[in-house]
Amino acid sequence: MTPKKQATQQILSTKFLKNTFILLGNLSLKMRKGRLIDVPKGHFAVYVGKNHSRFVVPASYLKSPAFQHLLELSADEFGFEHRMGLVVPCDETFFRRLIDHLDKES
Repeated sequence: MTPKKQATQQILSTKFLKNTFILLGNLSLKMRKGRLIDVPKGHFAVYVGKNHSRFVVPASYLKSPAFQHLLELSADEFGFEHRMGLVVPCDETFFRRLIDHLDKES
């Protein structure tokens, strides 16, 4: 990869993570207003699959390239102005396997 492409990739990645943290901050604000109170500190909720099954996952997952890729897919499909929360466009079985793998890594 050329240095210019690497710099562009890094800028896009930084912007994406910034938007993700803004979204998570907004979700955290909703928690403080009395909604989503079952999400412990250091975690966030995501909605997965056709049925939008709710998962509460640790914020440490944000470090994972695989999880970041899912968030990029989510941003591409739904944008950052989604009222329901963070929706991940994959099936539940795949997501369960991913979080099992991430749990084993930590």
